[in-house]
Amino acid sequence: MEKIILIIVVILIVLKVCIAIFRAIGVIGCIALVLAIVIALNMLYRYLKKLSERESIYEIANEEITHIINDYKESDRFFERNLKMNLDEELLFIYNIQQFLKSKKQDSTFKFLNDEITLNMVNRSEESAEILVNSKHNYTHAKRYPVSIKKIDK
Repeated sequence: MEKIILIIVVILIVLKVCIAIFRAIGVIGCIALVLAIVIALNMLYRYLKKLSERESIYEIANEEITHIINDYKESDRFFERNLKMNLDEELLFIYNIQQFLKSKKQDSTFKFLNDEITLNMVNRSEESAEILVNSKHNYTHAKRYPVSIKKIDK
């Protein structure tokens, strides 16, 4: 019972504050306030939509692609230069590899963290591929990675 009375009191206080704001700023001010709230919610929706797209890109990455980026981050030369990789950079790395696998090209190059990553398609079948990953600064020493491409081609 006390909670119900407390909720009613809080609602009445909020209504009184809303009426006071309406009297203070008038009809035009209230319309502007509502418009500003709608615009802010729209911007928040767009930001959350982009964030969920980034997360879905990361979820698409299968274990093989995650293994490539982990090898890159754990390489000795990568740590010698004291480079750090944030989530956006990881997603960009994964996205570039996925786009390469989707494109069905034989080779591709992309810039990443002051480095140049070269991807070469060695073997490709319907469900799997083998790619050769090399970096300009030889962080990965031209390693071959088998990847399943059935999940990526969707």
